[in-house]
Amino acid sequence: MIERTIMNKLIGELEKPFVSVLIGPRQVGKTILMKMIGERTGLNVTHLDLENPLDTVVLRDGMTSLLNEVGDGRRVILFDEFHRYPDALKLFKQLQDARPDLKMYASGSSSIEVHAHLRESAVGRVRRTRIFPLSFPEWCAGRCDIDLLDHDPKAPLPPRASARLDSLLAEFTIWGGMPELAGIENETERREALQDICALYLEKDVRSLLRDEDILRFNEFLRLLSIRLGQMMNKSEIGRELGITARHVEKSLLVMAHTFVYRPVTTDYANPTKRLVKAPKIYWYDNGVRNSLVKDFRGLHERPDGGQLLENHVFNELDKAAGVDTEVHLHRTKDGQEIDFVLERDRQKLLVEVKSTLTRPTVPRAIRDLLGRDDTVGAAVLNKSLHRRLDLDGKPVFFLPPTLAHTVPGLLRQLT
Repeated sequence: MIERTIMNKLIGELEKPFVSVLIGPRQVGKTILMKMIGERTGLNVTHLDLENPLDTVVLRDGMTSLLNEVGDGRRVILFDEFHRYPDALKLFKQLQDARPDLKMYASGSSSIEVHAHLRESAVGRVRRTRIFPLSFPEWCAGRCDIDLLDHDPKAPLPPRASARLDSLLAEFTIWGGMPELAGIENETERREALQDICALYLEKDVRSLLRDEDILRFNEFLRLLSIRLGQMMNKSEIGRELGITARHVEKSLLVMAHTFVYRPVTTDYANPTKRLVKAPKIYWYDNGVRNSLVKDFRGLHERPDGGQLLENHVFNELDKAAGVDTEVHLHRTKDGQEIDFVLERDRQKLLVEVKSTLTRPTVPRAIRDLLGRDDTVGAAVLNKSLHRRLDLDGKPVFFLPPTLAHTVPGLLRQLT
């Protein structure tokens, strides 16, 4: 069982008087996390999967039948896919008021339906935590002698460990971090598992949000966006290529965003640099799922989109490690100035550029131009050959391997 870094936070909510809600895409491990929480509490646990008719019968008479099921005493209740139950918030409130000794954890994979339950009246009653696929450090646990979560990014990695991590990153960048794949070594079985994840997403989540006649069109939309990984979003062009209206493009994007498989990454609008391009970039929540949609699992050096896959990996590692206090943006102007990512915390920014290889510690021009700004505290250049620090205009520029991408948000916290 892979240890998830979010576990301590969730266990720490055991004594809190709110419902702990885990949200995220299907198959990222929300159910396993809840079960592990239940086991570690040492309390009696009631687990209900609200997509399973045998479990929903427990809620036939609402709170009354549920309390008959759980009995007396301190207990943990786990609700899987809680948004499938009509007016789940009402049930949560009734249970909190009648039995404050009960701790509830709940999971949901569709934010449209989750938000339909957790309205403004839920403030103080629930606490949401986003669950991602495995991060690279989580996936590496047991595969490498170095604990990446505790490694100081400023300290160079030992040569043999560095080579081993490069090999693992090449594998992870192709297959992604869906927990089910972590225990599968056979390539055919991996392909089948990812194909099943994609099919389940269409069948369970998308079908509940779209009409049947839109499902096939949405499938083509998913494939087109997966091909355009790392590109700027051109909604008009996508609509023309698929023969659909701008309204349909917007609707499909909303479905993807609300089922957590896509998050638009936009420019840092507060940046006073003129003529920023405001179109978002296309990133996927997991490389393996994306590669399953384009049906290509070749190695990074055998494919033309290897650079985009590495950039997508870096985005996901930054997003997973950012936390609630840090936002991930991009910076691109109409005159061609571009920085892959901008991390922002308390209006202070760290610039992040992804390079496949560097022969010397060259700072990209776009970074040099922005380092002089008062709201920029430093930069990180992720590359496979250099691991060192430079100071430019009195501010640090860290050259780091992409295997340590998860440490970059921590550098921003240290500098602010």
